[in-house]
Amino acid sequence: MKGLNNIHNNRGAFVTAMVTLTLVMSLSVHVGAQSCVGQPITKSLTISNTGTEDDTYSISASNPEWVRVDDKVFVGAGQTVNLDIIVTPQQVGTSGYQITIAGTKGPAQKVTGTVTVMECRGVTVITSPSEQMACERVDAEFDVIIKNRGQITDTFDISSSMGSLEKSKVELESQQSISLKLTVDTNDMEDETEIFVSAASGDVSDSDSVVLRIKNCYSAQLAISPHELSLCPSDIVNYQIYLKNTGEIEDDYLLTIMDEVTQTVELDSEESRFFNLSLPLEEGEGSIEVLVTAVSEHISLQDSATLVIKPVDECYSVEPETDIINIEQCTAKSVPIKLKNNGDESQTFRLTVDGPEWVYLNDDIARVDSGQESEVYLYISPLYETETDTYNVRVNAESDRSESEMLLTINVMPDASDYEPPSQPEKPEPPTGEDGNVTLNVSIGDETTGAISLGAAPLWKTVVVAFITLIIVIILVVRFAILVKQ
Repeated sequence: MKGLNNIHNNRGAFVTAMVTLTLVMSLSVHVGAQSCVGQPITKSLTISNTGTEDDTYSISASNPEWVRVDDKVFVGAGQTVNLDIIVTPQQVGTSGYQITIAGTKGPAQKVTGTVTVMECRGVTVITSPSEQMACERVDAEFDVIIKNRGQITDTFDISSSMGSLEKSKVELESQQSISLKLTVDTNDMEDETEIFVSAASGDVSDSDSVVLRIKNCYSAQLAISPHELSLCPSDIVNYQIYLKNTGEIEDDYLLTIMDEVTQTVELDSEESRFFNLSLPLEEGEGSIEVLVTAVSEHISLQDSATLVIKPVDECYSVEPETDIINIEQCTAKSVPIKLKNNGDESQTFRLTVDGPEWVYLNDDIARVDSGQESEVYLYISPLYETETDTYNVRVNAESDRSESEMLLTINVMPDASDYEPPSQPEKPEPPTGEDGNVTLNVSIGDETTGAISLGAAPLWKTVVVAFITLIIVIILVVRFAILVKQ
């Protein structure tokens, strides 16, 4: 570029001199810069103003989307300025670009640059184990290694088709790797599933897969014994519960019987335990299902037993030999009463009688062992004044677990000695002896009664018979007293 020359001479005339503005440009790459796709590269643009005037230069790039440079620069006369050009290659291969510099006092000048680019980025994903058998409802874990095999530092997005990763984004330097955990929830999974893990940065990516197979690792055995049992009301039934962990890993169980929580238990694989449980029975009768359950977070088991509660009268009863008793006035009778205890424990019965005062028990307390019988005696001795009638007697037997009763009907009949047979035609006296005859009938048995029948006889004989009858009555009374005492 040429300037205007001023002309002058030494004698006052004008002397013309030439002023020049010269632009010199050069383009260079900084030492150590790499040409990789997506990696910024710094190059140097040198602008030298070799003229005699200052100027401001406008700078533009032909590919502004991947070449960046300052748009203006001031360069003084005789000075040099270095500018950085940032080039970010977008594709593999050789790419060219052009920089235009235009001053205010001269034509624009251009400089051309090129860049040869290779793929310097890369990533590798490695998962292990490649196959795994996991227990149902237990989290499965895999190791995931992400390696930056490129020549530059890069940031990768990490994702998986199932499960959760420790990180979703990692920044790695060239050749650096990181190990992550992939955790997979196996609930409601199919028997076999392939899981993919990917790492990507832009159009650079890699993936790997693992196969997860599901198996049931939880199982157990539960049993209650005895399976069938028949007991009396208010008894206590004892059951034995057997629980075994037949699975592959430890498990915790909640044990219940009849919807009542009894205890929690932890069992290792193949470990078993026995539990003795007592269940009090309530009033009532019939069949009951005794249900026992063992529940963990993974399984639920149950077993049952049948319990029959017998009627009270089959377990604790009061039974007379007969419920209708005929007895004469002025006689006595003892009636055995059986007390039965078919329960599991000994019982003490408290006995009471509701009836006439001439009816009473020989004892009001009776203890009966389990599965045994015992007897008490009900004494009946109506007096001479007792009216001949039908009397109802109630005998109650009460224990801590039962209450039983029985009803007796007592028919009191007239004293046989007062009985008058219907009149008979007179018979001729027997031909043998002037004293006639005397017939004496005496009956001694459980009813402890006596009867005398007299035929016609003289007065003195009648007195003798009466005396004999009195002696017999005395003997009977003495025997009765001895029987009562025994």
